[in-house]
Amino acid sequence: MTPIADGPVRGFHLRPDVIRHRGVVLVWGGSEGGPDFPHAELLAREGHEVLSLFYFGQPEQPEQLNRVPVETAAGSRVGARFGLRLSGAPAACVRGDAGGADRGRQAHRPKARTGEVLIFAGGDDQLWPADAAARRFAVDRPDAEVHVYPGAGHVFDVPGDHAEGMRMGGTAEANAAARADSDRILTERLASWHR
Repeated sequence: MTPIADGPVRGFHLRPDVIRHRGVVLVWGGSEGGPDFPHAELLAREGHEVLSLFYFGQPEQPEQLNRVPVETAAGSRVGARFGLRLSGAPAACVRGDAGGADRGRQAHRPKARTGEVLIFAGGDDQLWPADAAARRFAVDRPDAEVHVYPGAGHVFDVPGDHAEGMRMGGTAEANAAARADSDRILTERLASWHR
């Protein structure tokens, strides 16, 4: 693991000793702005080269989740060096949650979309309606693979119904089952997409 500090691009580069899959996987967390390090480690163990990035709250980044430029990594020297392209293969993006902080407004949707889409959402998400958002996305992109776990909450690895003082939903059992199944599906799909 190598720390990355290239202007606004902050995080970690995980390069396994044996790379079994071509391309680079970009991983970032949810609305906390973190790098979702657990998924980065999981994918590196599976033989993927991974960039695990913060997207706000670090030096030279926005202080809060507000107008964060998605193309930060793609436009940096780090992104260029690793051949990362958000719109084309062989890059993949993994986010820690399927929801969005942009409730009540229509999110910007690019006209041209390419690549594979895999979404996981909890059907008992108490933070925002991630299941409904995932299903709406699937209507726009019928080729998207959407998995909604009925008894799971907002964060699949929270042991119960609350995290950091917020109601997240789901039971410990449903969240654990959703985490195991979504991790299995994620590693299988990335392996097939990054041969």
